[in-house]
Amino acid sequence: MKLPIYTIDAFTDKAFAGNPAGVCITNEALEVELMQKIAAEMNHSETAFLVPDNSDAEHYNIRYFTPQAEIGFCGHATLASAKLLFEKHPSEKIKLTTYSGLKIDALKVSKGIKMGFPIYETDTFLFPPSVTQALGMVHFSETFYAPNPKMLAIVIEDENQLINLKPDFSQLQKSLSDLVAIIVTCSSKDQNIDFKSRVFCPWVGINEDPVTGSAHSVIASYWANKLNKTSMNAYQASARGGHLFLELTKENLWVTGNAIIVLEGNLHIQ
Repeated sequence: MKLPIYTIDAFTDKAFAGNPAGVCITNEALEVELMQKIAAEMNHSETAFLVPDNSDAEHYNIRYFTPQAEIGFCGHATLASAKLLFEKHPSEKIKLTTYSGLKIDALKVSKGIKMGFPIYETDTFLFPPSVTQALGMVHFSETFYAPNPKMLAIVIEDENQLINLKPDFSQLQKSLSDLVAIIVTCSSKDQNIDFKSRVFCPWVGINEDPVTGSAHSVIASYWANKLNKTSMNAYQASARGGHLFLELTKENLWVTGNAIIVLEGNLHIQ
């Protein structure tokens, strides 16, 4: 059996930057075990699997797998999937439904692809000092936690500290359990960027995620309140880097970004 497979760099307008995602479209759903094996073989932070809804040409069901586990939502793999669908099936709108029932609209716009992401509620969260020690962090100003999708956000004031963080990922993983990611974020000195972040996910097999759309569903409301803005330019300051344009409404976080298809081929399944 041959399965078409793609690597698509998301949240960038040039190849070999942003966050690469695997994307696989099949007429019928694959077995979970096979999807997990394919995601491990692709070895991107996430691989998305799409199945068309035969009753609606614009609608697809989507699932996301890291090399080690299935996750409920992945922003950059959603963007990568929408990019492929718009390329293969010219349209102005794509509707995606995740395995957990989240419904996402993706629209073609002049700046790229605009997607309606959820806004996650956050709570206060106390964590042990071993977390900041594992991050190599001395000072932070605020923290908050999103139970769904199990992400902890840490706000710092020094952009240089953000850039220079070198976490001990083994120690970080031991410091907290039942977590998907830690987001470290700060305001930006760049007049064209409102805030920056980095995202660490050793709990799901990804030490640092290059660009994380779902993390912005956690931190966008914080920065909107802090900066008194509903439209913001965000940058994830990983080695590959990635840009996101955010528009906050009462119902959704609208995230706009670009993506580039860099690889197309077939998986041979024995």
